[in-house]
Amino acid sequence: MDKLHFILGGATWINLVNTKYISHKQEVDILLDPSRTLQWMVENNLLRESDTLALENEDLLVPLIEELHSLRHFCKVILSELKQQGKLSLDTTEQLNRLVQQVKVSLTVVPKHEKLNLVTEGITARDHVLYNIVFSIINTLDSTFYRPY
Repeated sequence: MDKLHFILGGATWINLVNTKYISHKQEVDILLDPSRTLQWMVENNLLRESDTLALENEDLLVPLIEELHSLRHFCKVILSELKQQGKLSLDTTEQLNRLVQQVKVSLTVVPKHEKLNLVTEGITARDHVLYNIVFSIINTLDSTFYRPY
């Protein structure tokens, strides 16, 4: 399968927003096709090798895709608020906090080049994907000198 052409090389959450676009006067939604969604997650480094294998099972993939649809809408709300107000509303900030609380992660200390690294991973494939997208949102807000409500 050809590499998808909508990876911006930037923030993963922005790439999620761009999974729905217009091409040749037709609306294309990557999230409507499970194999393309899986490819999108791989290309955005959202999955571990074991996640990729697990998500080949559509019983696991389809519920995650449904969550990605909802998360894409939420990311559009964030973009809209940042564009219009320069900050997130209290409601959106609270919704982001609720999302963070849903994601289960494990922390591991790993030695790397005479240093210790703290590795954060989602417990399940779902958690890992959502963690990486939420981390991308927070990282973007933090790096743009964001001021909450």
